[in-house]
Amino acid sequence: MQDALDSAIKRELRAEDAWEDERDAAYRRARGLGAAFVLVAAVIFIAALTTVVAVIVDALL
Repeated sequence: MQDALDSAIKRELRAEDAWEDERDAAYRRARGLGAAFVLVAAVIFIAALTTVVAVIVDALL
């Protein structure tokens, strides 16, 4: 009886560890996607700012 209980507890702990590992992996993937989004947004912002500056300089010349 005790062996069956110990086995069930170990199985539950392994399942919990696997769930936590999957949660951590999903969190890392989300952080990676967030970083990629920020990088793309920064590139678009710099391109737009460069275009605005070029138009202003062209208008002044």
